[in-house]
Amino acid sequence: MPKPANTSPRPTFWEQVASMNRLLRLLLVAIFAISTTLAFSPLIDSIYLQYFFTPETRILPSLIAMGLGLVMYAFGWFYLVGSFGQPILITRGLKWVVYIGILTIVIILLWMTSLLMTSL
Repeated sequence: MPKPANTSPRPTFWEQVASMNRLLRLLLVAIFAISTTLAFSPLIDSIYLQYFFTPETRILPSLIAMGLGLVMYAFGWFYLVGSFGQPILITRGLKWVVYIGILTIVIILLWMTSLLMTSL
């Protein structure tokens, strides 16, 4: 006797992301924000040291990188976490937040790997 066909399709990646536990989505947004800060820090530091360095503004690159991380956190909160009980809709903004977050994690992994390879 043949098995009946599976009538319920598997949820897509975006449906799985939107239906994750709220705490997991919050953790994901926090990881994306931290990775954004870490990914942009070397670029901001190199531009700052080459063109804008003065002893009085030494903290400026840190503030800019932190600001980018805060912007990523705000967008992530808006599109991925939302307020309590709010359904998470699969929008273009949600996809951009996830794509940028994954890209920043990949950048950090590549940067750390290159640092490791140069130290050998």
